[in-house]
Amino acid sequence: MEYLWLWSGGIFVEDRSFLIYDDETDQISPHPNHMLPQNFNVRFVRGLEANKALYQTRFERRGWILQNADNKDWFHYWVNLVWLKSSPDERYTLKMERRLTGRYVWSLQETATGIEISLSNFEWVDWDINGRLVGAKMGQILALNPADPMQDEILLQDFNSHQPTTGIIAPEWAKEW
Repeated sequence: MEYLWLWSGGIFVEDRSFLIYDDETDQISPHPNHMLPQNFNVRFVRGLEANKALYQTRFERRGWILQNADNKDWFHYWVNLVWLKSSPDERYTLKMERRLTGRYVWSLQETATGIEISLSNFEWVDWDINGRLVGAKMGQILALNPADPMQDEILLQDFNSHQPTTGIIAPEWAKEW
């Protein structure tokens, strides 16, 4: 079995067509229990521009707007990217900044006042299909009140009970870089 390192993953470009970014191979084998349907097209793309395009397309499809792409050369593309996404009622704007570590830093700005609130304790934040501000932190999915996101949290789901109770011992090959 060959393992692939997919930097930007892939995206559906049509109902039955999928692009995968991969610099290592032109073929991928599906799991034997999950064969591809007939007439399903998988294409591989390579190169830095393809990687960047797939990454950017995935965010744009979800309504995020990249603010500072023009002043980024490829080498610095992944560092301090700033993405914005307005609430459905346009009263608030989410700001997502990708740091050198690969971690995203979140904040919320009220459109009328320009006041910005840090949401740095969240791993992920976005507007859901119902227009609610939702976020993930510490194993929980929370609905937030945009007017006071740090205080008015409603627990939607707690995944902490799903954590493994026993440790998993790393194999020898995984203990060295």
